[in-house]
Amino acid sequence: MDFQDLITYQDILAFLVLVACLSITVITRRIAEKQVSKPAKTEEEPEEAKYSHLFVHTARLKEAETSQSAKSLRKAYRKNWAERILGAKAYPEAREIIRNMIMTNTAVLSAVLISFGLLLSGFSVLEASGGPYSALKMVSISTLLIYSLFMLISESRILNYIPILIWVDKEIISTMQKQDKTDYLAGLMDDAFDRFSDSLRAIFYAVVCIFWFFYTPAFIFATIVLTLIIVASDLDRSLRITIF
Repeated sequence: MDFQDLITYQDILAFLVLVACLSITVITRRIAEKQVSKPAKTEEEPEEAKYSHLFVHTARLKEAETSQSAKSLRKAYRKNWAERILGAKAYPEAREIIRNMIMTNTAVLSAVLISFGLLLSGFSVLEASGGPYSALKMVSISTLLIYSLFMLISESRILNYIPILIWVDKEIISTMQKQDKTDYLAGLMDDAFDRFSDSLRAIFYAVVCIFWFFYTPAFIFATIVLTLIIVASDLDRSLRITIF
């Protein structure tokens, strides 16, 4: 395609703001992951109820340190989930959970593919009509959607691998991976959730890029607001469930 290259100073500034905001979200996630504290105290349960209500609770917290971020707490919960799954040998329940996650992944993946197709069609129409636009905008929004697509594919690979891993002997995993089976499974779950989160963030940034085609200052403002929301979500300590 012969795109018109109409990059202005505002476009360059907007692109730099976008890159800076994306970098801030990456740094903030790393900071949130390191905000760990002393292990939280958990309630003792009777042995017969130890593995009951597997979907409802992982470990009820009596006391949690305020210095621990919600992200690090959720990682601890996923590890406890892995311990309960393996301890109770609740493999059918685990497969059902993973299946539901794959279905969600597939739905979002389909939406990204459709959005990318519509985007390319829109640019083709714009080019045919001779309308002015900057190629930098197209590159930015396309890159975000492609990144989201690859994150979803990567998450899907991990989720399809987990049911196989559950049936592998812990001695083999300990020998090959040099870590406990529970830690390895919990780490894969963390990776899957992080990739899905990265995908959603890229989608939201791509949506915000739409403002760029109409009014660059509005795009810059929306990008900064979105970044602040994501940063607050990463550093939150209230364990609220957010879309990021």
